[in-house]
Amino acid sequence: MGFAGTQLDIKLGTGLSPPILTSVDYDPTAPLFVAFGESDGRLTWETFQDGYEWTVQHAEDSTTSVSSLRIVIGAGTIDAAPTEPPGVARFDHLNVLP
Repeated sequence: MGFAGTQLDIKLGTGLSPPILTSVDYDPTAPLFVAFGESDGRLTWETFQDGYEWTVQHAEDSTTSVSSLRIVIGAGTIDAAPTEPPGVARFDHLNVLP
């Protein structure tokens, strides 16, 4: 998962640069909630920003156990010389359910 400007990129794979599965537009001044889940071997990535409902952004069947997944959350810029400061990213309410 990564942000690019006003986009959240959802990625799945191994290595340093897994492919982008989907990108989601977001408002950088409003909270964006992201949930990862698994049920009956199906992985889902959902977002919640509008205050009304979760939206499934990507879902796929997987034989990988959720307990073996590694989730990376980060922010920054890859521009060598950005024209503006990249801003501030805040991560809050990180929960892992048993």
